[in-house]
Amino acid sequence: MYLVQILLPLYNNSGIRFEPERYTKVRDELVSRFGGITAYTRTPVQVVWHEREEIVRDDLIIYERRMVVQKP
Repeated sequence: MYLVQILLPLYNNSGIRFEPERYTKVRDELVSRFGGITAYTRTPVQVVWHEREEIVRDDLIIYERRMVVQKP
């Protein structure tokens, strides 16, 4: 069994928030294809890293699904 996570940023590189409809579209597509997902949307995950000489921060929501892979 595998855990697949899709990390979706809340803001673009200019700091402008993406429209909520984008997340709804992705969620609906995943539910349609895989029968369901777990969505962590209420409290964004904060990711912080060093890029060149500055600290960069990103706020994300997470969609995840456990997948069973059948062996051939």
